[in-house]
Amino acid sequence: MGLSNKVVWTNNDVTAHTVTTDNNYEDPINGRFDSLATIGLIPPQGTYEFTFTQRGEYMYHCEPHPWMTGKVDVEPSFG
Repeated sequence: MGLSNKVVWTNNDVTAHTVTTDNNYEDPINGRFDSLATIGLIPPQGTYEFTFTQRGEYMYHCEPHPWMTGKVDVEPSFG
């Protein structure tokens, strides 16, 4: 883990989306990795942020559009 474990997603589309964990990941400090659990749908031009506190690979998708997928890789920083 390093100085920048926070990821910010910005919805640049004209429709609402989510960032939803593929495997029900819950961070021990920041809770469930799922925009629906905290802010709901991310509106156009809206943002969602999540800070990861453990190294790992975190797969996610958009709940209304499950073909939209992504992955966050959190690695230790030595800098």
